[in-house]
Amino acid sequence: MRVSIPAALVAELTRIVGPRHILTRGPSLIAYESDALPGYRQRPALAVFPGTRDETIAVVRALAAHGAPFVARGAGTGLSGGALAGDVTLLGLQRLKRIIQVDVEARTALVEPGVVNATLTTAVAQFGVHYAPDPSSQTACTIGGNVAENAGGPHCLKYGVTLNHVLAATVILPDGSITTLHAPTTDDAGPDLLGAFVGSEGCFGVALDVTVRLTPDPEAVRTLLADFMTVESAARCTTAIIAAGIVPAACELMDQPTIRAVEASIYAAGYPQDAAAVLLVEVDGSAAAVPADAAIIEHLCREHGARQVTVAIDGVDRARLWQGRKKAFGAMGRVAPHLVVQDAVVPRSQLADVLTRIAEIGTRHRLTVCNVFHAGDGNLHPNIPYDANDPDESARVHDAMTEIMALCIAAGGTISGEHGVGLDKIGYMESLFTADTLDAMCRLRGAFDPERRANPGKVVPIHSCREWHGLARSGTDALPMPPAPVFRALPPSDDGVIEYIPSDLTITVQAGVTLAELDAITAAYAQWCPLLPWGDDTVTVGEVLRRGLRGPANAALGAPRDLTRGLTRIDQRGVTIVAGGRVVKNVAGFDLTRLAIGAGDALGTITSATLRLRAKPAVRAALAIASSAADRAAWHAFGRGPCAPLAAEEIPAAVAAELGFAATPHLVVWIGGNEAHVAATVAAFARVGPAHALPESAWRVVRARGPFVRPVAPASDPVCEALRARVIAAFAPLRLPETHHG
Repeated sequence: MRVSIPAALVAELTRIVGPRHILTRGPSLIAYESDALPGYRQRPALAVFPGTRDETIAVVRALAAHGAPFVARGAGTGLSGGALAGDVTLLGLQRLKRIIQVDVEARTALVEPGVVNATLTTAVAQFGVHYAPDPSSQTACTIGGNVAENAGGPHCLKYGVTLNHVLAATVILPDGSITTLHAPTTDDAGPDLLGAFVGSEGCFGVALDVTVRLTPDPEAVRTLLADFMTVESAARCTTAIIAAGIVPAACELMDQPTIRAVEASIYAAGYPQDAAAVLLVEVDGSAAAVPADAAIIEHLCREHGARQVTVAIDGVDRARLWQGRKKAFGAMGRVAPHLVVQDAVVPRSQLADVLTRIAEIGTRHRLTVCNVFHAGDGNLHPNIPYDANDPDESARVHDAMTEIMALCIAAGGTISGEHGVGLDKIGYMESLFTADTLDAMCRLRGAFDPERRANPGKVVPIHSCREWHGLARSGTDALPMPPAPVFRALPPSDDGVIEYIPSDLTITVQAGVTLAELDAITAAYAQWCPLLPWGDDTVTVGEVLRRGLRGPANAALGAPRDLTRGLTRIDQRGVTIVAGGRVVKNVAGFDLTRLAIGAGDALGTITSATLRLRAKPAVRAALAIASSAADRAAWHAFGRGPCAPLAAEEIPAAVAAELGFAATPHLVVWIGGNEAHVAATVAAFARVGPAHALPESAWRVVRARGPFVRPVAPASDPVCEALRARVIAAFAPLRLPETHHG
């Protein structure tokens, strides 16, 4: 039965956007029944397409005034059924496509949500920068949609997902109020509201504009294609590359069914069709570093059974290889009329075994499973071409996909790395999270949208929201409880380590472990977690995360929010919340992990955390360079280009004297990488002015004396403060109703 939209609301929306930009008739709405995952179809009651910021605000406020649910939608390239508006208003944002401002010096861009991902990179290419997140649909998908899904892409292995490149977002909340959310820039910044908003799948409001970080173009790029006779050997090679300390810009795996589909299409890239799998690996960076890294990768590929390793000879050749990968989903249209595209993540160390078992599942259900995925971060995309008009085949596809998702969860993985939960994955949420964690997600959603009008029915099962049902937390809740969580903690060892898997570059530790202890544990495997706040290494992991402590290496190596994969905390109600996981990419549900970092005790107590590790640089060096006004611009240019150091600080005269130099300001830089890169970077900084080598221990002095310039927190506003208060209140102890005695 179709829901009737009030005539007064239709009239008001028509007045706001004009009759050409509102659709109310059934046939005109057919195009909006599904996204890029055609297995789900829900027709909106109407669709409205504002063309300006002011029109968007007016539309959202009109919907709020009428209490009308709505679903924001970008280009419709989503793969989870997340932007379907069954019988409610669809708010299309694709007309909001202005690049409002590009700040070349700050390397940022301010864009409207309808700007197409690839269009932004094309627009800023003249400045030697690009927008790094690159979903395979980047020629069509929009920045607003990327923000809603925290989208990834092949090059997110090195550069990070959308969240790592969003600095701020101006947001209109479902009630019509407007605020600007900022990425944390200071210690003790409070709950990370922007971190919660990115990836919230349109359930927390609508982005009116987004400030994104632009990335310098690398000096050199090397793209390699290696072919293997088994999928398992290609997967093991991926693990070996990462374990060797090299972080490629991208590392993609395609199996034989995918290769043959691509080579039979207009996207043919010259992949060997008799190979069981190919790895497409790209390294980029300074001209000195890239050849050495590429040589190691080629050696590892051959060591793991690659028949042949070819290198793209130029930009055209590289683009051809990448076109085959990025258009692989489209090429599968030649195999069958319909395609199920799945998205799950497993620890890298589990790739070979999981792929073997996925093949067994496909064989047992008499289906062809095509694998094309981000091997470097374990983000699988098992795809099944099929005929949706065949009920028997459709049932077998459903059963196979259910088994595949259960397999990935059991392997310590998660149900989505970049596509989101939407409608497609909502049925798996109770297998992944505890009832308390799901309820916490509901409480967070309620802080942003108390009436649950934005994208209703998505992400978290509604019966998981206890307070939405008027249920207090008690042992007598009538709701069915899900099975035990997958991410159960192992008994901790004496050193506070709960789980350490070096091949996955992840470690889970108790909050009381100090950074010095953490470094000592991981050093045995030539790994480290670059949590390097100002001060000394006696600070604990829990304190770093509780306060969101920042330091000199945050820009290059990541802030606490970037290095934390998951955490366990006990909130103010005494409820244990297990957030995130131990995989590289995870967009399953609302982000309770980043929300808590920097929040102090407002959201409870962090008891353990899973951290991302890195291989220690093969070579490190520290330099001190006399600073003057004349050369400041020159060393800033070096510090932000391909020769960017791990950290750079301009220290005052007193600290320079403590390090044994003339009592004048100095630039101190910390450099890391392979031998060729470090040598070239040292030489580059030496050309700026007299450079003196420092012992690496000098960084302890610099960290102990800084910060030398304290960042200023972005100005907040009353709406943001009220939102922050609601978020904190959502995790505060329940207030029992007062009892009045006569």
